[in-house]
Amino acid sequence: MPAYERSVPAATEHSAAVARLLNSGAHIRGIARTDQFAYSMAGDNQHYGTPPNAAVPAALPGGSSSGPASAVAHGDADLGLATDTAGSIRTPASYQGLWGLRSTHGSISTRGLLALAPDFDTIGLLSRDPDLLALATTTLLDARSTTDIGSGMPTLDDLDIDDGELARLAEAFRVHQAFQAWSVHGDWITAHPGALEGSAAARFAVAAAIDADDDARALDELAALAAQFDEQLGDDVLDIPAAATAAPRRWASDAEVEKTRTATLQLTAIAAATGRPAVTFPDRETSDGPIGRSLVGPRGSDTALIARAIELASASPAATPDQGGFSRC
Repeated sequence: MPAYERSVPAATEHSAAVARLLNSGAHIRGIARTDQFAYSMAGDNQHYGTPPNAAVPAALPGGSSSGPASAVAHGDADLGLATDTAGSIRTPASYQGLWGLRSTHGSISTRGLLALAPDFDTIGLLSRDPDLLALATTTLLDARSTTDIGSGMPTLDDLDIDDGELARLAEAFRVHQAFQAWSVHGDWITAHPGALEGSAAARFAVAAAIDADDDARALDELAALAAQFDEQLGDDVLDIPAAATAAPRRWASDAEVEKTRTATLQLTAIAAATGRPAVTFPDRETSDGPIGRSLVGPRGSDTALIARAIELASASPAATPDQGGFSRC
């Protein structure tokens, strides 16, 4: 946002993740935009415009990491460094037919990251090439990923968890994310009225009304439901759609976009609430556009999870990503 850029000093050093990639031979092609304060899954930004969706030009790109996703999907970069709090890597990866990683919470340093909700914020990656995704993940992880994954791959239908519990998980996640987002950014927003626009402004207005008691109840609900998922999954891999639908069209109403976000959050909140890694990869082409597939693994299994996803994608011709057009610099 222009007001935020004017109000804070310019960074004098790279974030830990950027520095680690550069030290391993990466080159910066550009800095991409996100939703305002990365608080959306749509990918639009009223101040700078909406990045294009490479798979469906008439559709939203998905967010909040819309800029990195669009740059990678259009071949302007090989790798997108991004963040995932509620699904901000997995959603644009799903909408644009990309590979994306939400890392195990805490496994990649967030030093230098502008926080949204620290209990859920993670650093991850977007790529057209799964092998590059695996290499970059190994580079970024603070510790070698050694957790093995089980042979089981249940779907939500295989778990003793119903739609009501998924809705409760998503709602508890929403409340605690909002409480933390206001704790991080509320003072600045209050001091800069009108700086936010659109859905981000509306979401922060709701966040401002959430009090400590609301948050405490949400945390209790999150802990109970996350424990339920951990007990049922163990070291197995949960196999779920990466998003509830294909990307909404650019002319969709705010209500339609919010309905889609709410449905997708019931899927993406599982990894966020449990701190587990999730790998998204191309899966289905529908008449409305691509819908990715996500594998959610045990904490610390990031590299093993990518390897499992590569095996599955290799066995499915429809899921094979485009390997051409990479621009090395």
